[in-house]
This record gives sequence, structure tokens and C-alpha cells, in this order.
Amino acid sequence: MSKQDSDLAILSFQLGGEINVCDNNYKPYRLFIDEVHSTFFTNKRELIFQVPPVFENFRIYLSPSKFIDLLAKYHGRFSDYADKVNRSEYFNMFSSDLPITPQMKTIIREILSHKIHDTILSMVYYETKICELFGCQLEQAASATQSIVNSSVDKAKWKEAKLILEQNYMYPPSLSQLAKLIGTNENKLKSGFKQQFGHSVYNNLLHYRMAQAVKLMHNDKISLEEIAHQLGYVDSAHFSRAFKKVYDMPPGKSRELQYST
Repeated sequence: MSKQDSDLAILSFQLGGEINVCDNNYKPYRLFIDEVHSTFFTNKRELIFQVPPVFENFRIYLSPSKFIDLLAKYHGRFSDYADKVNRSEYFNMFSSDLPITPQMKTIIREILSHKIHDTILSMVYYETKICELFGCQLEQAASATQSIVNSSVDKAKWKEAKLILEQNYMYPPSLSQLAKLIGTNENKLKSGFKQQFGHSVYNNLLHYRMAQAVKLMHNDKISLEEIAHQLGYVDSAHFSRAFKKVYDMPPGKSRELQYST
């Protein structure tokens, strides 16, 4: 059991093993997972630690005033957290624990290996390293948040691109035109579209066109030449090659099978 007598900010880096922490009446408090980090502010409490035989956890403890000084270095961007510190209110700075990076491990090793020769110079050294380590955490958290935002925005763009292709499948825009229509570049469109839908832009359009062809072929009054024209092909030969690429048979054979079943 560990009793915390004062408010503290904790920069925690779980380098090995997992630690389960409960409060004094056995309610879950925190779980520190291998190879992740977090920074949180915690108030007075008694904690029970459940630890494996071997584990490695690197922590930096900061008083409320020191933590407020650290937050102040970012020119008011984290003033909400400073207000919570002043109110003695528990919080975690990050929405979820984040993976420890090689750069963070390097800084931790430098802190641990530093030999104290001059007390004042060492204090400045530690303060600099703590600021550097905290900065790495904030940068990673900001990047992770931006990735989530970008991912959401991009997914909407790929859906928009798919809709544009389906609405204009007879005379579809080129890749560069489609990219401009949804506000992105051609390379990002190609890679993002394939990742979301499992097909390239071209293959998605091809499969959609051929699905429309199959629907039209159910009407025996429409010739293959007319179907080719309705799909935007210059002649039935181009249409036939595209159809065979998707269904591994020419459209005439496919129509015969439809009528025979």
C-alpha cells in the first residue's frame, strides 16, 4: 500500500510489466500497461499496487507549483489544466495511454545516467530533460489527435469520391479532376480510396459499371450495343473486354446463362 499525502503531477513511463492500482477500498484506479506512458495529476489518496515480480516503471513527480510552471511554458495552451491543478482536481492529460517512443527512452536513459557533480547545474539539467520529455509526450498526443481528425475527414472524402463516380459512371472525371472535386491530391486519393474500399478508384468504377450492366442485361429488349452505349463505352468490344475482366466471361455468355436459369 502507498499513501499519498499531497497533490502530485506524475509523468509515468511503464517500460516493462504491468501494474494494477486500486484505491484503498479496492476500486480500480489505474492500469499501467507495458511500453506506454501517461501524465496525470492526482490528489491525496491511499493506493494498493499489484505488481509482477519483475517490472520497470520510470516516474517523474512534480509538485503542483512545478507542474503549473511546466504548463506555463506553452503560453496558455494548457491553462485549463493549470486551473484543475489549483482546484486539486484529478485529470489525465491524454485521452488514452500512448506508446513510449525511442526518443523518450533515450531521454530517460540520459536522466538515469546523469552523474551529479554540481547541484545547481544538475538541477538545471534535470529541469531541461523533464521539459524535453514532457514536450515529446505533448507532441505525440497532438499528432495522435490530428491523425484521428484527419482520418475522419479523409474517410468522408473517399465516400464523396465514390458517390461522384457512381453518379457519373457513364462519363466519370479523371483522377486529377476527382481529386480537385473533393479537395485533395491525386496520390492521396489513390492510396486512401483503396485502403477504405479495397479497390483502386478505377476498379471500383469498373465493378460499379459492370453491376449496372448485369441489371440492364435482365431486359432482353436491350441489345449489348445499347448497354455498352448506356454505360459510356464507345463500342460493344470495349464493353465486352471490361465485362470479361470482372466476370471472367463475355456479356453474351452471361446473358445466355441468365435466360437458361
